[in-house]
Amino acid sequence: MAKIQSDASVASTCATAIQSGASGITAVGAPTKDSNSDYSGNSDASTYIDGEASSSSQIAEKINEFIALIHSTVNEFEAIDQKISQEIAANTKYTMPSNDSSVISNPDFKPKYGLF
Repeated sequence: MAKIQSDASVASTCATAIQSGASGITAVGAPTKDSNSDYSGNSDASTYIDGEASSSSQIAEKINEFIALIHSTVNEFEAIDQKISQEIAANTKYTMPSNDSSVISNPDFKPKYGLF
């Protein structure tokens, strides 16, 4: 019988790659604002810098939430796989080993020719 099992390593690989992206977002340090120069766009730039910092923090937070969802989904798949495997094993009368390809023979079997 085929083995019923999810491959958690695939989800882990994806989550790690996504986490790497989130780390890249949060790794960017806080910008230094120019408070010495008197340019017409400084106040606008300051507002945009604060907004970008806030947005990047929110994005990284959502990515981390998504990664947690990936892990919980993997756990649910593994639990369902285990349950299905147990139900199949409990409801199967005879299971041949996966390496056994022999035919079950019954020397007393006599076909009913009218059925064929």
